[in-house]
Amino acid sequence: MIDLCVPTLRQMSRPEYERFVNITRWLIGSDQKVELFEYMLQHMIARHLDSHFEKRGFPPIRHRRMSDLGRQADVVVSAVARTGREGRAVLDAFEAVAEDWGRSEGWEPKLLGEEACGPKFLDEALREFEAATPLLKKQILRVCGLAAAEDGILTNREAELLRTVADAIGAGLPPFVLDLEER
Repeated sequence: MIDLCVPTLRQMSRPEYERFVNITRWLIGSDQKVELFEYMLQHMIARHLDSHFEKRGFPPIRHRRMSDLGRQADVVVSAVARTGREGRAVLDAFEAVAEDWGRSEGWEPKLLGEEACGPKFLDEALREFEAATPLLKKQILRVCGLAAAEDGILTNREAELLRTVADAIGAGLPPFVLDLEER
């Protein structure tokens, strides 16, 4: 739906855009908490519209190794592993990543608690990954895909989170997400 709305939203005037952003923030914060879906929506809108209205470019590459982003990778993968899962299923999703990744490139995946991978921390982590090399972006998307699809089922919520992660870091979508959206 975001893809359909962005071209129209880009036609707003600067004051309309500022009002839209303020109203969106107010609506999301009105219940004193930010749900993951609300965060995803706000982040995707901001990413596509801020670049248009603020005329800001992409950040320079600052991260070249996964060891540079270990904590951020833990936040992102933990958020994906926890989406739509509880208890043992969360551990299974995370273990799929840990087994696949191993300890290469100096990152040993650690499952974080639910509070440590909430919207605020996820936003900070994704901003750091935005300044990573294309290879690191590909790697984090791959392990997020492993965590999301570990049980053989990719729910709409998982697909939307993967889409948000990919969009936030300026990377393409994995093919299985595109296939899901076409169905």
